[in-house]
Amino acid sequence: MTEQQKKFEIEVPGLLEGWKPVAYRSVRPGEHVWHAGGVEQSLCGSRASHLVVEKIKPKRIVLEDTGEFRRPAAGEYVLHSGCSFTKCNSPHAWGDTKCGIWREVKEEE
Repeated sequence: MTEQQKKFEIEVPGLLEGWKPVAYRSVRPGEHVWHAGGVEQSLCGSRASHLVVEKIKPKRIVLEDTGEFRRPAAGEYVLHSGCSFTKCNSPHAWGDTKCGIWREVKEEE
């Protein structure tokens, strides 16, 4: 990066959750822009400068059943009520509840 190509991180008050600012410049067709308090997709582009934003891609993880059934520790995943996964942040909140423990499978595994 040359000295003239400096990057600055900014916060955009009111920018919707799940979007990040990437540039302030003219807009290409199909890009999303922050405009009038919302995110809009530009159909034909614009020579005028706008705040170009991108959708933040959700993190994809793979979970594997460990076969353990116990009180979860901080950072472990549990199958909650048999229908959704929860990451345990506060082990004391689970009391003596025993749950099926799942672990995250890392990409290199």
